[in-house]
Amino acid sequence: MTDAGSGRWPEIHRAYIESSEPVSAICTRFGISTSSLYSRARVENWPRRQRAKRTARPTIVAGNVQNDMLVARLYDTLCQQMKAIEVRLQSMPDIDDNNTTATAERDARTLSTLVRTLEKLIELQAGAAAGARTADDTRTDLDADRFRLEIIRRIEEFEG
Repeated sequence: MTDAGSGRWPEIHRAYIESSEPVSAICTRFGISTSSLYSRARVENWPRRQRAKRTARPTIVAGNVQNDMLVARLYDTLCQQMKAIEVRLQSMPDIDDNNTTATAERDARTLSTLVRTLEKLIELQAGAAAGARTADDTRTDLDADRFRLEIIRRIEEFEG
């Protein structure tokens, strides 16, 4: 880009200092390059811009209905994917052609990802419930353990 903003530097300066508009957007708006803007800012000792404050990540709180619903949905999705893989593997003939081999490899990778997802879900639940243990929590732990054992059983069936 050329230095098209030569007569508009006071306006550019104001936009740079007073707004939270990204530098790239300011440069595009005034038809200048970012290097021209940064060079001018350095030469004229413009004050540094304040960095945008990042929003805090939401925290998982035990008993939060939205979090509990999300975890339940993730478990349901995990089960659906496991069932789809089981159906596909049961309907598969002997692995002898490249297409079937590729499908089996893809399913193995998917299973690996599902197991990691399950581990993360279990950690999520354990971390959220660390401070508040009740009888319901014990039941949930037992359900998670049963679910974990069921996945292990299914994986062992795939292995032979």
